[in-house]
Amino acid sequence: MSDEAIKLGHQGRHEIVRRHNERAVLRAIYDSGPSSRAAIAASTGLSKPTAGALLENLAEQGHLRTATELIEGRERQTFHFSDGIGLALGIEIGASFVRGALTDITGNRSIEPVALPTPTDRNDLVDVVRNVFSEVHTRAGSRAEDVKTLTLAVPGSLTDSGAAIALSPTVPSLEGLQLTRRLQLGDEVEIAIENDANLAALGEGWRGAAFPSKNYAAVYLAAGVGMGIVSDGHILRGARGFAGEIAYLPIGADLHDPEVHERGALEVAVANADVRSNAELIPLLARTILSVHAILDPELVVLGGARAASPGLIEGVRSAVRAIVPFEVRIEASPLGTDAVLIGAVADARLHLLNTVLG
Repeated sequence: MSDEAIKLGHQGRHEIVRRHNERAVLRAIYDSGPSSRAAIAASTGLSKPTAGALLENLAEQGHLRTATELIEGRERQTFHFSDGIGLALGIEIGASFVRGALTDITGNRSIEPVALPTPTDRNDLVDVVRNVFSEVHTRAGSRAEDVKTLTLAVPGSLTDSGAAIALSPTVPSLEGLQLTRRLQLGDEVEIAIENDANLAALGEGWRGAAFPSKNYAAVYLAAGVGMGIVSDGHILRGARGFAGEIAYLPIGADLHDPEVHERGALEVAVANADVRSNAELIPLLARTILSVHAILDPELVVLGGARAASPGLIEGVRSAVRAIVPFEVRIEASPLGTDAVLIGAVADARLHLLNTVLG
């Protein structure tokens, strides 16, 4: 091997290490907020000179900006994400409303969600999603080109390619719809589509009952029933993206019923449970949570969604679970109410925004 080839090899390895360290620095600021050189060095394990050089380089690239803050009685230079990185927008497509909200990469900027009724016609639905996108960034005083990432939360499962919605019982107009292509928002916006229960789980980890756990499940009761699974901080999707589709657990309904075949036994049972009382819902949820716990062993299970807010439901489920098993199963009520999915969509879009910076 020539000296020139060896030199190029060393340069290549140096570049890989530099990019790895830059990502570690950016991730540290993403997770912890504005930080000093010393704090970045401590959280990443890099030396202070190395951390300082990386921070200066990232500031020169326009990814970071500096500010002077008073920390422990002394003025220190802190590093913040640049305002020019862009915005992250999340849209939830629900059975009744299409809602949208946004944030910046810090997660601190937000507006009141925009909501429009969900139409039954698929062409109208595309228009409504596009209108929500426009209204959100306009209300925030931003331009469409400021939005760099968009995550769409859909109540259903995606095709193997992720390009279309395969099954959506609560919003049938979504089925087979290639929403990313139909929206025509331009190449500047990176669009992701994700199951609503998965995003509700992300929302719980970012702003809800699961924080700061990295291993948990979130059961979501709304027009349907679903579950998101987070393992080591990432959504667990399974081989075909169906992980968490607890609607099809063989619990609570006649498995030979044609409706059960289409919608799933648990979903039918939950839908038919008396809304005036928790008596039917509590044993269904207790069996569901124990089934999940036996297979996944999560640190906790979060119970959220509109129906989960019923007075006494959480306490009843905890009591029912304690009566069945001799070990503790941690069950927490979501503090996010009906906003968990939208918050999760924004959280996912924010993470994609970070990835655009990481390259």
